[in-house]
Amino acid sequence: MGTKRATPGGARGPTRTRARLAAAALTLATLATAACGGGGEASGATTTGAEGAASATTASDGGDGTTTPPATACADDRRGVVVDIGTLTFGAGELARWSSDPTYQMRVRPGAPELLQAYRERDYEILYITGVPSDSARGLQPFADAFHSWLQQNGFPDGDGTQYHAWDTTAYPSAGVFKTQTLVDADLEGLSVDYGYTDDANDVRIFLTGGGIPADHVFTVGGFEGGPVTSGVPETDWTSHRIRVVDPLPPLCPS
Repeated sequence: MGTKRATPGGARGPTRTRARLAAAALTLATLATAACGGGGEASGATTTGAEGAASATTASDGGDGTTTPPATACADDRRGVVVDIGTLTFGAGELARWSSDPTYQMRVRPGAPELLQAYRERDYEILYITGVPSDSARGLQPFADAFHSWLQQNGFPDGDGTQYHAWDTTAYPSAGVFKTQTLVDADLEGLSVDYGYTDDANDVRIFLTGGGIPADHVFTVGGFEGGPVTSGVPETDWTSHRIRVVDPLPPLCPS
């Protein structure tokens, strides 16, 4: 299998896991308090992501509320990328129109399929995450099934090495709590999530505190003025970003 390199996300181990869990516990407490008080996903925050006020559910490839650990080239050193699905297209309006109109073809943000394929080629697992409720439907088709079809039709990674998570509204009081717990569970299962992509300021906070992802590994298109620290991508597509950030990365599991 060869010698594994030290990845930008930092070394795994008890110290890193404890730090992540401590930060996640604080985030979950804050989010739970906000949910009980009728607030948004984070105290004082407004949901601006692709899902807007949509709820969420926990689902996986089958959309049935379960998660099956994906196949990976280095089972003893699993690394991942969490992606809010709004970053794959053009935000809330695009996703809402696609969800409500089965005849509409949702546009792909240029470079998005190639970006995620580049991560998969380097042995990173992909976690698609959304605040859309898991029991949502697009016309007569369950949302999860429609989304997987859209991924496949547009050349995104799907199947082995990928997971799909949507908000289970019966298990979590808010999408923020759900997303934080998903990242905590991933870490406990041995998957270190090292990069995050979103167009929602609430997600940025969750990725930083609940997920323990370094600030310079959380990417948004344009960033958020006055919002949490993030690595704003100046372009409106992901092509140049992939060339700068992902293409230079060597495989996690060199042969």
